[in-house]
Amino acid sequence: MSYSDTPEQAAVIAWQGKRLVVGAFAGTGKTTTLRRFAEQNPDERMLYIAYSRAIRDEAEQKFPYHVTCKTSHQLAYAATGRFFALRLVSNLKVTDVARALNCKNWRMARAVLYTLNHFICSADVQITAIHAPDEEELPDSERAQVVTASQRLWLMVTARQGDFPVTHDTYLKLYQLSRPDLSSRYSTLLFDEAQDANPVTSAIVLSQRCRVVLVGDRHQQIYRFRGADNAMDAPQLEHADRLRLTNSFRFGPEVANVANRLLALKGETHKVTGKGPQDRVVVTLYDDFADILDPDMPVDRRNDELNLLYVATTRARRLLVPDPVIREILAQPPAEDILVLPTDGDINGTGDDTDENGEASDVA
Repeated sequence: MSYSDTPEQAAVIAWQGKRLVVGAFAGTGKTTTLRRFAEQNPDERMLYIAYSRAIRDEAEQKFPYHVTCKTSHQLAYAATGRFFALRLVSNLKVTDVARALNCKNWRMARAVLYTLNHFICSADVQITAIHAPDEEELPDSERAQVVTASQRLWLMVTARQGDFPVTHDTYLKLYQLSRPDLSSRYSTLLFDEAQDANPVTSAIVLSQRCRVVLVGDRHQQIYRFRGADNAMDAPQLEHADRLRLTNSFRFGPEVANVANRLLALKGETHKVTGKGPQDRVVVTLYDDFADILDPDMPVDRRNDELNLLYVATTRARRLLVPDPVIREILAQPPAEDILVLPTDGDINGTGDDTDENGEASDVA
């Protein structure tokens, strides 16, 4: 344990088990903790898997030499994606599907495209009726036809000598289906931002025989609409060791108090502790989230709204002020019962000059 490690961080750094899930609240230094864990185990070959290229690039600058930093798509491209390099596109179009299947029924073509994309983003090994649109959009009488057409289209997509467009998620799916053995090259996988992992990447990581460390904050899961599946709750981790990081260096006690009131609305029993500089809640996001308290709101949607507000709140450092962009995105009416608005103080604050690990950083 170094002089700057909290007891919670020290527990993660000293861990020696098989599978570990670290629940890390906002600003608690999760990436720094992973880096120190790596430094504590210099003889291991580690793979750090990041959600995005930007996160990977940042990690590559911070982690020691024995840690390879990759995105899941980078891993997949080297193994499968390179075979489709000349056919890569960002997204498939309905016209691509209609042309390939010689289909003049646009509703059917859209259903096939939906089914194919749903399968590609899932952890499943074959296309079935569960990937097709629901019965409100696709009659049962057409479901079997759509599934068969989607299976035929999948063969066109994956044919190496074919000419049908291939998306980046397609070669990631192929990589998952190939059952890659990362354990033959690495002794430990470090899976960051696990709360926003897609099912395909989660399946790849959790199928490995080597040690696996997952770190994330379930309350910062904001990409569920894209299929994010929160790998931290996967059944394969039922017997995993679990540790927490609850001391946030990003903000002080006032913002932490707001965050804890939001977490309590979701049933969270643990609290985040604000260890950053002294802060003030000057203006709250009071007119954005009234629907959160609507008893008729579906639980999943309510949790999504709470996650967004939690993320917006915990981005604050010394001052918590309303963000017009967040307000526009969420477009919710007032919820005075959630957040209390202090009436004094100057709202023209300055940003904090420390990073989420409590270390000094340059401010432009």
